[in-house]
Amino acid sequence: MRWWSAGIAAVLLAFANCDRDEKLVRQHENVRIGIIGGGIAGLVAANRLIEHGFTNITILEASNRLGGRIYPVPFESGYLQLGAEFINGKRNSLHDLAHKMDLLQDTFELFDNIRYKTGKCQILDSVFDSYFSFAWPLQEKYRVEANGYFSNASRTVGELYEHDFQLYLEGLYADPRDRRGQIIEALSRLYRAKFECEWSANWTDLSIKNLAKWTGLGKKVYTMDRYGYKSILDHLKEPLSASSINLNHRATFIDYGSNAGVKVSFLTVDHYHFYDHLIVTMPLGHLKKFAYHNFRPPLPVRKQAAIDKLGVGSIGKVFFVYKQPFWENSTSTFVTLSVENCSSTTPMPESDRYFQFFQTYRWNKKVLLGWLTGDGPARTSTMSDEDLKTAVTALFRRQFNNDSIPMPTQIYRANWAADVLYGGSYSYISVASVEANVTFKDLARPIFIRGVPRLLFAGEATHDTFYQTTVGAWLSGRREATRLLKYYRKQSHNGAPRVHQMIWVFLIVIYSAIVNTNFAVQ
Repeated sequence: MRWWSAGIAAVLLAFANCDRDEKLVRQHENVRIGIIGGGIAGLVAANRLIEHGFTNITILEASNRLGGRIYPVPFESGYLQLGAEFINGKRNSLHDLAHKMDLLQDTFELFDNIRYKTGKCQILDSVFDSYFSFAWPLQEKYRVEANGYFSNASRTVGELYEHDFQLYLEGLYADPRDRRGQIIEALSRLYRAKFECEWSANWTDLSIKNLAKWTGLGKKVYTMDRYGYKSILDHLKEPLSASSINLNHRATFIDYGSNAGVKVSFLTVDHYHFYDHLIVTMPLGHLKKFAYHNFRPPLPVRKQAAIDKLGVGSIGKVFFVYKQPFWENSTSTFVTLSVENCSSTTPMPESDRYFQFFQTYRWNKKVLLGWLTGDGPARTSTMSDEDLKTAVTALFRRQFNNDSIPMPTQIYRANWAADVLYGGSYSYISVASVEANVTFKDLARPIFIRGVPRLLFAGEATHDTFYQTTVGAWLSGRREATRLLKYYRKQSHNGAPRVHQMIWVFLIVIYSAIVNTNFAVQ
């Protein structure tokens, strides 16, 4: 009998809790929540809030599309990913979703199955082996140093590398003017390009603290099928109504000082919006240019310092389309290793330094992706498509030692650094941020007005350990949505008991008293 009565009491209590949660949703379903930015952070935040019953949500996207730095462009039977392309790591919500949707294909490593194209020079394996035996352990060496108790985090990866590289050259007795020395210099440029491609940063400004803080280090990187992030975006758009998405709404003035809420004005829209809460997912590169003018009152000093001092770098992607592939069918990645005096053009054209890595695709054999590092994105942004086609064709003809290589028929590219909505590819820990002692946590910290979280901040540059990635952006959007959910749950618990809650409590108390009386009689 006791187990039966306890079960009834538990059911009554569960009904009371369910009723409370339903009332909580109804009580706050008209809370006005604005989300600036329709990238993955904003979409994930919106999805989580909708999942918990919040319906008055508006996404304010400055461009004419959703996705942000996820930018899939239709091409033949699939999509070219002009922005984010990979998933970093395995145990995270984004990887789980891609796995559930059967999107995952392979793991990706830039130097797997790589082929080197070196023009007229044949490079001995012993030279490759010697250099990479020196270079490959360096990242782990610098990570250990970055984690050291007495580590100087203002030191850069480039600074440490140059010191070690000079010691390596001295040990080889290599003359930079002879062929062997020129090849090693070319391999050194390649290693730097790989580092700067992975970190989207000039390594002379890349603090070694990145190697200690970033949790993606050493984790596998996953590729997706021909649809890739297009399928992810479609999934995240599903819960959103058309009326909740405002494209071409670039926020230019955000007044958050009022007790009434947050007032947002726009560049090309002649009216303003009012919100109880605003989740800001503007990219760090955009905030660097406009934060001083966009917010009233001014942002807190440490938050503005984080915006000013944290780094934003740029890498570039250019998709070249051919009628037929000129590269070997089994090639996944090749490197154009430009060595002085190894081609018909002397000195080496500056444009040869822009591109080094080229990636092929299983789903479309006619497409070649070129990665731009260093000054490449900035320099090529001013080049026309025709000039870029000419430059890359000349590079291929020299490095493949084949004058019959054709021009590409099409080019697809996006310039994240030149676009004022982004101002770069993604963030990193710079020397200036270390010296100013500001971090991504400072950028992520919400702003409360009289105890109410009015401004919340999300996006890859607000995740302290998984910045730079779509996974970090995803987690940050979920974090800020959860922050609002916790705030309203706390408000509900702190409020006076409502009549329906008191009735449930009364019924439970009466029932328990009757049961206890019956047992006492027995």
